[in-house]
Amino acid sequence: MQKASLALLLFVLFAVPFRAHAGWVISRETTDDYGNKTFQTVFIEDTLMRFETPSSVSIFDLAQQRITLIFGQHQAYWQGTASQLRQQIFEIADEQMQELIQHAPPDKQDTLRKMYAIERKKREKALNDTVPSTIPNISIIETNKTANILGYPVKMYQVNVDSVLVEELWVTQAVDPYEHLNINVMIKLMQAIDPVTGKAYKTRSAEYDKLLYHGLVMKKIRFLPDGEKLVSIVKSVRKVNINETIFEIPANYVSTKIQAMMLMDINQKILSPQGSSLDQGDQDFPSLPPPLKIPEKRKDLDLNMDTNINH
Repeated sequence: MQKASLALLLFVLFAVPFRAHAGWVISRETTDDYGNKTFQTVFIEDTLMRFETPSSVSIFDLAQQRITLIFGQHQAYWQGTASQLRQQIFEIADEQMQELIQHAPPDKQDTLRKMYAIERKKREKALNDTVPSTIPNISIIETNKTANILGYPVKMYQVNVDSVLVEELWVTQAVDPYEHLNINVMIKLMQAIDPVTGKAYKTRSAEYDKLLYHGLVMKKIRFLPDGEKLVSIVKSVRKVNINETIFEIPANYVSTKIQAMMLMDINQKILSPQGSSLDQGDQDFPSLPPPLKIPEKRKDLDLNMDTNINH
């Protein structure tokens, strides 16, 4: 299966005519307190975005407000709107809750039904929201701390929720990969990835979004409730020509339902709620199913066009 997937990717990268446009490629590394590392690469070209980790690929078409999830392990894909994705995941949650209620002690079933009804209303509201929700209890503090990351000057900002420090963001204004993107649409699609747990985007506000997506966060330190922290740092940011095929569904892949993939991959936790935040580490970008194996040297990028590469 892996050999077949690799062969298919090589065909896409080498055999397909190279239709390239200028775009951005941003690579991040996230490390926890135990030294465990996760990696992500984001491709941005016009209104298209591809989010790629060693275990996931998702593609956003902001113009069409469409999400594509690539299940490379099964040579399948899912494509639809944010509402359609949420609805499918909610239906799975409904089925799981009904099963839980049926197997609960009789004296607990009514309580579970009431609790779930309240949660269901919140989800229905989220389905109907046209603008991503924010919360009012966030404050952004600009500090005097500065540094240099990959040749870019950065300034540190503190993010507090209810007066508690939750993040430190090291931001540069020297580069702005999101300049032409519809940020509200992008965040709405991201929020659809994690509708069940609601763990992502809890630090959102208009001021936070402006800081996060105007310029580039080169380093982020997130302080977790258990006292641990996650450190995410940009390892490279490049402006290059990107082959359009990287945003397309691989040939011969078949359309599938999220439910089918969850049933097939539940043991591997590919679509478990715990794994639906970005690589279990970064809430700025989404993460879902496993991709094709990517060769070391990518021919879908024209590195001759590089204009911002590690300075």
